[in-house]
Parts: sequence; structure tokens; C-alpha cells
Amino acid sequence: MSKINGTILIVEDDKDVLLSADLFLKRHFQKVLSLNSPANIISTIKEHQVDVILLDMNFSIGENRGEEGIRWLSRLEAEFPEVEVIAMTAYGDIELAVKAMKYNAAEFITKPWDNNKLLSTIQSVLQLRISKKEIAKLRQTQSFLNQPKKEEATKLHGRSREIREVRDLATKVSQT
Repeated sequence: MSKINGTILIVEDDKDVLLSADLFLKRHFQKVLSLNSPANIISTIKEHQVDVILLDMNFSIGENRGEEGIRWLSRLEAEFPEVEVIAMTAYGDIELAVKAMKYNAAEFITKPWDNNKLLSTIQSVLQLRISKKEIAKLRQTQSFLNQPKKEEATKLHGRSREIREVRDLATKVSQT
């Protein structure tokens, strides 16, 4: 089985959950990175061109409202809007899921997860990222093609007999 092209970053403070996700995802993706704290998210994204982040929503002991995750989602949206984020928590509720989506989380999953569901969720979010990159590239190309052409680029330069013949022919044809 070939691995899926893409870089996945797991940010999870529970070492057992982190190890489990890391081992499982390394069987399916070409590059999987792990952090047990969000402190190095920014530098890791810059260094490795991360495609999808699996982001735990709670990092402090006793914290279960997801506020830390929301702060990170907000920062990631501002600094790396092209990176897709999957928010995850063991304390999932509708309110937190809606809030995470407002801060640009592509998906929201609860722990413990089903491995097949986790894999399919990451694959669909990775495909979303690829599609967004293709759309951005097409828009850039379209923008370039829609720019007015410089007149200088359309003039024929040269004094040879052949160039004069082409110019004369173009002039005759342009009138039809």
C-alpha cells in the first residue's frame, strides 16, 4: 500500500493519544509530525509546509472548554489560512464544534476516535486543501491572462523582407 502524499501535524498533550495517532497515521501518510504542546506549531508549519493539523482543543490540566484550541485556531487562521485544521477533543459538544468551525476548523472530531473515520476525515480535509491550492493557482493564472496586454508585445520588430511581408499581410487581413 502506498502512502498518501501530504504532511500531517498532530498537536496533542496526552502522550498516549499522541503516540497512538502518530503510529496509525505514519502507516498512511508520507510525513507525520508530532508535538505534545502547541508552543512550536508556528515554527513547525514554517519548516515543514504542513498540509493538515490535527489540533487538540485543551492543553492545560483541568481545562475542558476548548478556549486554548480556539486561540490557536484564531492564530492559525490569521497566519496560515491555507493550512487545514481538524479540531479534536474528548470534551466535545455542539457549542465548541460550532465555535471551532467559526475559526476555520475544517472538521471537528471527538476522542476516542474510530481509526477508519479519522483516516477518512484527514483524507477529505487533505483533498480540500489540494482543491483550494488548485483554485488559487487557476485564479492567479486567470488574473494574469486578464491583464491588458502591453502594446509593445504585439508589435512586429525587424526590417527583413520576410517581416515586412508578414506586416503587410497582417494589415490586409485585419481589415476583413
